[in-house]
Amino acid sequence: MNESGLLTIVKGYDIRFLVQLVSDGVPLNLSSVEEATCYVVDDTSRQFLFEATVIISDPANGEIEIVMRRDQTAKLIPSQVVAFDIRLRFASGDEVVFPSPPVYGVVLSSATKPL
Repeated sequence: MNESGLLTIVKGYDIRFLVQLVSDGVPLNLSSVEEATCYVVDDTSRQFLFEATVIISDPANGEIEIVMRRDQTAKLIPSQVVAFDIRLRFASGDEVVFPSPPVYGVVLSSATKPL
């Protein structure tokens, strides 16, 4: 995360975030999740940009990975602010969106800071 609280997404790079979903300080049990999606949208226009991959890495502890492939991040514009959240569908049919409000990221053109 950068100084402004935005996640950093570097254009043209594979990006992977490890996220732990909690409710009232307790990790959410994801064992019964049947489907998890992550839609990345432009924060200003709310235009859909792409669907990131969601990997449930530790269901008992609410841990997931959000993966944005380099072919997806290559389409982003430097300085663009994007938003995304995680939509979970449980075996019971219940659907939940985390977090609210969504996570925000800013797109950089390179991985290094100028001097």
